[in-house]
Amino acid sequence: MKHYNRLRNRYEQLTIALIFQLRAIDKTRMKHKIGEVEENVLKEIDHSIRLLLQL
Repeated sequence: MKHYNRLRNRYEQLTIALIFQLRAIDKTRMKHKIGEVEENVLKEIDHSIRLLLQL
């Protein structure tokens, strides 16, 4: 498990990306934005998901 404390969120808490708990949700279920992911972290998460799904 990798911790991403570089993520910016309004709570300023440690944020964890749990790649192995991947699931799809409908965008309409999202009520409001709670933070942002830095581009380099997003690329690392994307890479991890691709490895997990063997893409």
